[in-house]
Amino acid sequence: MYAIERRLIRRAPVRLVVEQAVQRGTKTRTTKIVSRKNDEAYVLDLTEDVLAAVDWRVGAGYAGKEFLFSKTGDLPRYIDSHVRPLKLVQQKLGLRLLSHRKVGRHSVASLAVTSGSP
Repeated sequence: MYAIERRLIRRAPVRLVVEQAVQRGTKTRTTKIVSRKNDEAYVLDLTEDVLAAVDWRVGAGYAGKEFLFSKTGDLPRYIDSHVRPLKLVQQKLGLRLLSHRKVGRHSVASLAVTSGSP
């Protein structure tokens, strides 16, 4: 998992630069941010709608001062804390239970098909 710091979102050109990773915490060790294994930044081009969604998240108070997905600025001890809420939402909507990775893959596949790609 990568640490998405607000300062790493570039506006011109619109992209996300990820320089660090998150090491999962345990019962005795808190979560911490570490350098990526190969010390190279991961660069992802973003679209304007993604940038608008990020700006909305920050403006609505869902982002912390430093990190995009943390109101408190701290990383959660367990970085898989999204699993329970994701399952609850899928159950409430009557959807098939998918992991966050599969949800992302299915979303990309759906967008590709609706835009005419195979």
